[in-house]
Amino acid sequence: MKNLDKRSKICDMRDINVGVVSDLTKNADKMTFYSIRDTVYPETGLDSISNKKLPAWITQTSSFSMNPLLFNQKVFSRNGLRFQDYVVETNVTTKSYSELMKQVLCPRGEKGPMESECTNKSTCTSSSFD
Repeated sequence: MKNLDKRSKICDMRDINVGVVSDLTKNADKMTFYSIRDTVYPETGLDSISNKKLPAWITQTSSFSMNPLLFNQKVFSRNGLRFQDYVVETNVTTKSYSELMKQVLCPRGEKGPMESECTNKSTCTSSSFD
């Protein structure tokens, strides 16, 4: 607790519910996140609908790109299952890493990450985000 109190100006424990994407990603305010449906139990790989056992790691296959899931679609076809029935598409609000750091390091109400505008000058400078 002492550590949190000591560093409360750096980290106020606010949550920011976004997917973090590369600064190089263009037009990425919202993106589709692909994952495997929750009928496959992550510890055993047992699918509660088909009662078939898939590799447990398959539940950890997820991405903003469909490619990692497509690479593993044979896991489903080998078990007589339709891969498409197990893919979940979720629309996610995203921020670039730099935008997220601006939001975290410059408290609400401040104009922006410019050194002259941000009270947390040790961590919030214009060069920190460029």
